[in-house]
Amino acid sequence: MLHTLVRSHRARWLSWLAASITFSLALLQARIYRSGNQSFHFLYWNLFLALLPFGASLALRALCERAPRVGRSFALAPLWLLWFVFWPNAPYLATDLVHLRARADVPLWVDLLLLLSFAHNGLVLAMGSLYDVERALSARSPSTRWPMRITVLSAIVAGSFAIFLGRFHRWNSWDLALRPAVVLADCFAILTNPSAHRGAWLFTVAVTAFLALAYGQFRAHARAVDPQDHPRAS
Repeated sequence: MLHTLVRSHRARWLSWLAASITFSLALLQARIYRSGNQSFHFLYWNLFLALLPFGASLALRALCERAPRVGRSFALAPLWLLWFVFWPNAPYLATDLVHLRARADVPLWVDLLLLLSFAHNGLVLAMGSLYDVERALSARSPSTRWPMRITVLSAIVAGSFAIFLGRFHRWNSWDLALRPAVVLADCFAILTNPSAHRGAWLFTVAVTAFLALAYGQFRAHARAVDPQDHPRAS
């Protein structure tokens, strides 16, 4: 019965998420049709990148909960790597609000609603993905919470730093594979010389705090409505 309740709740949550994403896409398509230009066409790609880690975390949770032994094997390493590398793309959608400005082709409120809609979906995808990873790790290692805490915190900190690199240095997740030496050199310069890169450090700390608080709220609500999510031994 508990499993049925959980599935029912998750199905409703995923349905609302799908409806919200559909609304965003419809609004974007309507804006493009109304204005006749492709000003915000990049939102399609950014949303796709945000969906990648969410899909990976859904798969990880399903596999780890149904077959814990599989979760403890190296077979899922590619999924874990995909999730960790691409997770920052989900909260990154919120930073697209920097593109808001008055334009002649549509009223300002249209662009505000459009960007807020995509930002909302990005944050929901990010929080939902973190929660699914936490649940996957809980099924994989039910005797301790430390893997969950370390993984989630690492993702938030690394993700906040990655958002800075993406927004201000224009690096993308796939640059880690295509130009790893250049990306790592840039990261090393920032991390080893904080006095010369105060903006990067302040941004990372502030966004880490924001995302941690957002996830704390999301997690508290998710635990309250998830009958299977009960305290485990530390």
